[in-house]
Amino acid sequence: MSSAASPSETYAYDWVGPSQHHHYTVPSVLELLPAKSGLTVLDAACGNGYIANEIRQLGHTVYGCELADSGLALARKSYPEITFFKQDLYEDMRASLPDGGVDVVVASEVIEHMFAPEKFLNNLRGTLKPGGHVILTTPYHGFLKNLAISLVNGWDKHFMVHHEGGHIKFYSPETLKQVMRATGFDDFEFRGLGRAPLIWAGMAMRGRKVGD
Repeated sequence: MSSAASPSETYAYDWVGPSQHHHYTVPSVLELLPAKSGLTVLDAACGNGYIANEIRQLGHTVYGCELADSGLALARKSYPEITFFKQDLYEDMRASLPDGGVDVVVASEVIEHMFAPEKFLNNLRGTLKPGGHVILTTPYHGFLKNLAISLVNGWDKHFMVHHEGGHIKFYSPETLKQVMRATGFDDFEFRGLGRAPLIWAGMAMRGRKVGD
């Protein structure tokens, strides 16, 4: 019996272009960036570096971290202007970032893969300057969408149990706020992403670091 793939092999990257979800996640991520010039931004679990480069093109200083070797290699080759480093998102990453922290952390389509979301968010919070922001995107789950999936008997397909990796947490706007609030974020701003209202494909949430 073959062993399960390691985390760095489960999410493999073989091209540098946008992923399927980028057409609806990237515009909202860029809109939710604070309206300031010269931000320092970390793209956490940056994949092939596509979103990090979109942010860099706005004139910001960007760092990207990724655990998958294939994504890291593509990102470094394609976007040499950005500093990329290998990182487990549960481990302290401050040594790879500027002293004093960053203004914004972006984690797009990441939190739904995390077994320990509070540990993950606390780690991201530790990289932020006082009053800094985290921007998350994740698939949307609310009453009407969940009902529609149930009516078409779509949960077996939706849970994607037939391959390594996949989503292990399913968030509504309220539960995403709850886990963010529990880890020291507030002052939330929400965007529904893709499809029609209340059956959105995804959502984006920005929260501000409070305390400290």
